[in-house]
Amino acid sequence: MWLSCWKKRVKSRYSHRAILTFPSYSFEEYVDIVSSFLKLSEDFSCKKFRDRWNRNLDENLSEGSVCCEILLKQYNLQKDFQSLIRLLTPVVYGISNKKPFISNTDFVEAYTSLHIDSKTALLNGLSTLELSLLVAAKHVFNRREGQPFNYEMVYNEYENFLKRRLSGMQNFNKAVAYKAYEHLISLELLKSTETLSINSTSKEFKAMTLLLEPSQIKEIVYRYPECPTELRQWADSMFVY
Repeated sequence: MWLSCWKKRVKSRYSHRAILTFPSYSFEEYVDIVSSFLKLSEDFSCKKFRDRWNRNLDENLSEGSVCCEILLKQYNLQKDFQSLIRLLTPVVYGISNKKPFISNTDFVEAYTSLHIDSKTALLNGLSTLELSLLVAAKHVFNRREGQPFNYEMVYNEYENFLKRRLSGMQNFNKAVAYKAYEHLISLELLKSTETLSINSTSKEFKAMTLLLEPSQIKEIVYRYPECPTELRQWADSMFVY
């Protein structure tokens, strides 16, 4: 009897708790999940439309497609179901009698809206130094054709910019600039590409990648109050490669 009562007490105490685990599925499984969310089932009333819809969806989710590239970006940033549903909701809401099928553009616009809105809010509070380091990181990222970079590369790019422009912008030393760089990492605008097991690399040489699109950086630079002209011109030159 006492054991039964004890079990009930334990069950009552912990029944409201949930164990949250980080998603461990592969990207291929992630795409399959998207497909299962969007595909029409066999019992859908109009077989002709169902077949056309599912065939169109398969084409859009095929390897190498624009939709697949968007999903890969989302997977690398946030692979949980809630984030995925936030991405897919405007895609589904865009369906109408005049536009009955999903397109690549729907995915691109949904992704851009989802991430520019959230990232722009973060970017609005950045300092001139932090913006300069973001532009420097993007230049390095472009030259390295998307390969990881480190703080040394970014700071050298920043220093060279100030020397070339001979501008009135303040030149911050490496230690001060690194504090700004760390803030960009804490905001998840930059992300380490190294595994947790790699801990011997000096922090200045840790491999990083950029989690912003050029258009996002350019937009906030142009909206930044009293942004130096030199910094705007440098941001513009990100597109010339």
